[in-house]
Amino acid sequence: MISLATISFIYKVSLRNFFFKVCVSVFIIAYLCCLNSSFGAESSVLQTRKSLQVSELKIQLMDRYILSSKMKWKNTVIGGLSGLLYKDLSLFAVSDDRGRYGPPRMYQFDFEINNGQRLKVIPKEVFELAPRKVRKNSKQFDLEALLFFKNRWIFSSEGNLNTKPRTQPEILYGSEVYREPFRLNLESFLLLPEKFLANESGVLKKGLNNNMAFEGMTSKDEVIYFLTESNLIQDSLDKLNSTKKNQIDSYLILYDFKSKKWKNEYHLQFENNNKNFLYFGASEITYWKENKFFIITRGIKFSADLSYDCQLWLLDLAQSASTEDKGLLYPQLLLNLTEKDAKENYEGMAVLTREQIKKNISKFGFKEGQNVNNDYLILVSDDNFNKHEKNEFLLFKINEFEM
Repeated sequence: MISLATISFIYKVSLRNFFFKVCVSVFIIAYLCCLNSSFGAESSVLQTRKSLQVSELKIQLMDRYILSSKMKWKNTVIGGLSGLLYKDLSLFAVSDDRGRYGPPRMYQFDFEINNGQRLKVIPKEVFELAPRKVRKNSKQFDLEALLFFKNRWIFSSEGNLNTKPRTQPEILYGSEVYREPFRLNLESFLLLPEKFLANESGVLKKGLNNNMAFEGMTSKDEVIYFLTESNLIQDSLDKLNSTKKNQIDSYLILYDFKSKKWKNEYHLQFENNNKNFLYFGASEITYWKENKFFIITRGIKFSADLSYDCQLWLLDLAQSASTEDKGLLYPQLLLNLTEKDAKENYEGMAVLTREQIKKNISKFGFKEGQNVNNDYLILVSDDNFNKHEKNEFLLFKINEFEM
């Protein structure tokens, strides 16, 4: 994504002069409006949302745990954490630092939950991720999401459209685990649909915007779900050239592993009460149950401190889409994280179900035979290796009520 530091620098440069502040602000807003569809008509969204009500959920913040800034671990620096996955009693996350503080890598964390109320996270292992064939000018990986699917690790890389030649977004898998050091070789896994790829040279006219590609990835049965951070470049061009009302904030595309084909495509529009965002995009998706998914979005508001403003949403694919556009869906806003004083850049999320807890009940601080009636969510933030940001883990309890 476009970093907070980058936008903050551009903005604060003009603080000494009101005129330049206004000019720079207008430029940033105009530019970022072209990158995403954060602004738009409210009425059609509100009307559609009324017909898409789901069971009432209350997301309760239980605890938070912060790792030391720029914490060194086995010759790497822990940071840039993106994606989060629960597997084999551990949490896994990738680093999206593009090789600044170590090779492309995945971290494994031990964690403890004391009776569903206290969280502790401890680094356990680091896996180096490297291409099978290493060349002098090897392409750059910007890892954003991870998944363990069909006994193999799958990763999403945003690439880098500023390199020559351009490094396209891609979906990779890790093969041949080497130990001491732990290592996975990265190989191409899926060929993305053409419209999501940038033109090879010249002015960008198609594909996903640079550093705003497939931020989220999750699976259910034989299907993998890929979530883009923003819309397509051609969407912004279409919006400028037409009166099209149905904006697209993000794409959710489905790949059927059994048939080896891309299956469905959904267009997501997020209803925000406050549209004053310099930047807005989706950062993570994870499957929960019964065709329901949790999604994280993040924005940077037009304000003096330019702080992150992240939201947690519920997407129910079992519900019907808008009658105007069968592919357009409106996730339900569950929680503004800033209301819980959670103001970091959250890029990873894992669901811990009550069934998983019951199988390992003592690890999570519950007593044998104790009733466990809730699922839990764990979020992680990306510190961008910035002293003003944190590697923060949040523990939420999901309270579900029948309507």
